[in-house]
Amino acid sequence: MCYSIWDTGLESSGSLRLPFFCCFFQSVSLLLPLVVLSLAGWRSARYSRLVAKVVAGVCCVYPLAIFVDQFVFVWIGVHVHSLLAVDRQDEFSRVLPFVGLGSIKMVATVAVCSLVTPLVVFLSTRACLSTIRKCIPSSQGHVFALVFPCGFLVLSSATWIASPSLDHGRVNSAGFQPFRVFGFVKHSETLGQSVSGAANFESADARDVGERPDFIEVRQRRLNLAAVHSQQNPNSLPDVLVIVIESLRPEVVSEGVMPNVSELKRQSLQLEQHFSGGNATNHGLFCLFSGMEPIWFNTPQRYQSNMCRWLGSIGYHRGFFAGADDWGEFLMDGFINSEHYDEFETLPRNGIDSDRRTIELATAFLDRKFERRSEIEDGAPLFAVVYLYGTHATYQSYPQDQLNQPAADDRYPFPYPSRLRDQVWNRYCNSARTIDRMLKPLLKPDRVVMLLGDHGESFLEDGSIGHGTKLSRVQNMTASFIHSPGMEPRKITTPTMHADLLPTLLTCLNVELSDPRAIDGVSLVSAGNPNLLQRCFSTRNYLQADYALIGPWTVEEPGPFAIRCELDLATGDVKTLNAIDEVGLDVETAAAQWQVDQVRHWKNKLMHMVPE
Repeated sequence: MCYSIWDTGLESSGSLRLPFFCCFFQSVSLLLPLVVLSLAGWRSARYSRLVAKVVAGVCCVYPLAIFVDQFVFVWIGVHVHSLLAVDRQDEFSRVLPFVGLGSIKMVATVAVCSLVTPLVVFLSTRACLSTIRKCIPSSQGHVFALVFPCGFLVLSSATWIASPSLDHGRVNSAGFQPFRVFGFVKHSETLGQSVSGAANFESADARDVGERPDFIEVRQRRLNLAAVHSQQNPNSLPDVLVIVIESLRPEVVSEGVMPNVSELKRQSLQLEQHFSGGNATNHGLFCLFSGMEPIWFNTPQRYQSNMCRWLGSIGYHRGFFAGADDWGEFLMDGFINSEHYDEFETLPRNGIDSDRRTIELATAFLDRKFERRSEIEDGAPLFAVVYLYGTHATYQSYPQDQLNQPAADDRYPFPYPSRLRDQVWNRYCNSARTIDRMLKPLLKPDRVVMLLGDHGESFLEDGSIGHGTKLSRVQNMTASFIHSPGMEPRKITTPTMHADLLPTLLTCLNVELSDPRAIDGVSLVSAGNPNLLQRCFSTRNYLQADYALIGPWTVEEPGPFAIRCELDLATGDVKTLNAIDEVGLDVETAAAQWQVDQVRHWKNKLMHMVPE
């Protein structure tokens, strides 16, 4: 039943959906054991009524179980009955703020069907049993009870095995397969997150860090001692504006969607293959403000902001303005709080309305029209961080910006079926257009402007919706560019990361860091494509504690998108899991030992155990 009202999201990624008749036969097969029991007592009318009630109850619970599983699977690519879902059940409640009228209508439809179906099944089952008792002699009843359900089971299995519309090696069939809900068919727990037996390679020995067990403390001491040196008078330093746009896909930074931002990008250092520190805001912003890779998120580094500390030390008056105020909920209040800034203004999340007010406050700050302007020295440079939330689901926009049509309206369900994908994408583009129009007053060419997304966003390209659920290109890659007065426009086509933005900003300001190796990022102003192509770095998953290792292979053909691994920072033990493609699926052609070597080299370099 549920498959007729709820599409799977995998159609949009190029995979064909299992035919409905296959699901129908498999669903019926699950109920046939109950029919067997009813036929076994075919002469007892009381027993038949009891079984009819049981069958009706199963028909009520079963579609609901399928629906809930499919609802969660399409949203985040994880099944509700998996261990991962049990461990992360608190995350599911965060979808509630995005439930609109469309979602309510969808749930209401399922509820009505779930009430009507048991009644219909109960009546039809009783009628069927009554007919069987009249038509089948008692001597043949038990034979029919065995042959009839076994025939359906054989037909169901044959339909599944012979189905040409499903590539078993590439698609997690649990999105379509009713048996999977009850554990009868064993496949990977999540789409693209599976680890095949051959891919569970030898982990780098924890003894690799045995000679230096205090590498975390050593890194912390280096950061505490690191300082910036500027030969310029603070009054001659340019103002700095860092714009972070929620869930920003690179495709929308274009003339047709974001013309104001696109115009400034053409005059800037353009990062064409740029990756956030993760597929969620917390890891992405940590890497931006610290200049470090996301593996350090759970260390003392999370409680300070290197960017604010160093810019403050050379005379910058610092301001933070955001259309959100939930930094503590996602463990970001250590590096985003009022102690790191001279002006700190956050607003409760209210889509574009809070963004509009945020931009007004930031504009007044940079134009030196804010209330406490008399407290700073005349001519002191200003540093402002602006965080905008409007491009987060449910993608709000003003009517004059809704040029991409047809677009989903406020009634669209979340998560949405694949048939609505293009309409939701248009809605997202319209929200980006609104952000672009509101940003225009801030995009002045005499400022250093750094614009980036906190992470990417999936519109079913990787089989899921939103972000924070999958190590994939669309969730972990985002847009970014840096504009500095007097800097020649240039494109960098090799992979870059959020941790590179802090050292790049320091170079734009002609500021030197006393110990560049104290952070993981490198300045992109002087770095060339060949040098950047030799390195590798990580981007993190939010729902699971695994990393995607980005490197030369990410842009080379044929090569995997990333190498997936796990790292225990307490011991330094790293485990290579599997190479993955752009949508997070296992790449079986990547050599096992090559993957292990790349991951081990990355780990050792981060812990400064091998020379640069």
